[in-house]
Amino acid sequence: MELPALITFLKKVLLLTCLLPLWVMYLGSKPYALYF
Repeated sequence: MELPALITFLKKVLLLTCLLPLWVMYLGSKPYALYF
């Protein structure tokens, strides 16, 4: 894998890692959101 592609991949992983807890808290506070 080329270095620029690797950096882009790591940025995406970092972004998902940051957003995942927010989604968990959001869905955790609104359980009905899972069904719609």
